[in-house]
Amino acid sequence: RPTLPPTPPPTRPPTPTPTDPGASSGSSAPTAEWGQTAATPAATPAALPEGLVGSWNGTQTEPVSGRSFPIRIDLSPGAVGEEVGQMAFSVFDCRFALFLAGTAPTVDLQARPVAGPCSEGLVRATVEGPDRFSYETRAGDQVVARGDVTRG
Repeated sequence: RPTLPPTPPPTRPPTPTPTDPGASSGSSAPTAEWGQTAATPAATPAALPEGLVGSWNGTQTEPVSGRSFPIRIDLSPGAVGEEVGQMAFSVFDCRFALFLAGTAPTVDLQARPVAGPCSEGLVRATVEGPDRFSYETRAGDQVVARGDVTRG
């Protein structure tokens, strides 16, 4: 009597890999039955912390020259990649548009010149309290300025 080969099991959906947006350890992503596609909820982009929204004034110092001058920073709500504010130095008539570049562990803002003799850089802010934050401005790996600002 002839025998038939065993029936192969149904094909399972691919297992997420680290490069898949839905993959993460301990993920509670929805599952699907074989042959169905699971809907993966869209990840919420990181946003500017609410406590940083507002107007800030303070002093920025250039470590190399030792020069200090007043600075104003205005921040509004927004997600990574979006413009979230402006930074201005009245001494140089220099203004930057600030784009949120990241939020952990520091708040990183990409500063792009919009007026005056300015150079692009990364502003790395550290919250020091509800009404104060400090920052370093970097050009590549070099710290080109440090500042302290308070709300107001």
